[in-house]
Amino acid sequence: MSYAVSLWKKSLLSVVLLIALAACGGPDRSAIEASLAWARLSPLPEGAEQIEALVKGSSFSREFKVSFTGNEDTIKNWLQESPGTQSAEVSTVGEVSTYTIAPGEGAQFAQVSVDWATRTVTIHTYWS
Repeated sequence: MSYAVSLWKKSLLSVVLLIALAACGGPDRSAIEASLAWARLSPLPEGAEQIEALVKGSSFSREFKVSFTGNEDTIKNWLQESPGTQSAEVSTVGEVSTYTIAPGEGAQFAQVSVDWATRTVTIHTYWS
């Protein structure tokens, strides 16, 4: 099987999974699950608070921004446990660390930003 066919099947599987999650768990849950898979992240930490999810796109594209707050140790442990952030390119400007991640599951972009001043984590992913 060629790489292109394999990638196409993974992309199709991601779309089917997204539709199934939306039917079962609502848009916030599906956005969170897709964001975690596309950015190759561990499940949100137990101490995550103020969880929000923003969904944009159409049947040809999807973009997710998921954010949450937590204490510094919880965030650091989550980042260390997540495969995507372990191999990410990290840049820090002021109090904000940005992890540029090699996306998974057919996504085209994955990034995690942590504002250490407010202890806010933002996951940004998209597929088209």
